[in-house]
Amino acid sequence: MNKLERKKIMVVEDEIDNLNIIGTFLEFCKKYPKDQVVLVNGVMGATMALARYSFDIVLTDFNLLDGTAIDVLRAIRSQAEDSSETKVIVMSGLFEENMSDFQTELFHLRPFLKFKKPIDIERLKKELE
Repeated sequence: MNKLERKKIMVVEDEIDNLNIIGTFLEFCKKYPKDQVVLVNGVMGATMALARYSFDIVLTDFNLLDGTAIDVLRAIRSQAEDSSETKVIVMSGLFEENMSDFQTELFHLRPFLKFKKPIDIERLKKELE
């Protein structure tokens, strides 16, 4: 991707307030205007968005009302044209408690970055560049 191309980002978060906060943050940092950010509130929304668009970055909560980040990663793998190019960031407030059983499966699906909630904004900015 050259410097003039904009990255397309999908945010998957079932807590609507968090979804809107992340969307506003991405727009506020001016690198990601609204037309480059797709906000969805679950696995079904992510699957539908992946059928329509290719994403450079997917930022997903681990626990969603209709599944987990594992389901989102499976959808990326099965629907994205070149899923190896998609950077995935998995967020959770309870990484140690709820991810230990899923770590191996997540890594087999694809490499990803972990972010513990609340999100470190400076680290997120750096990862989104």
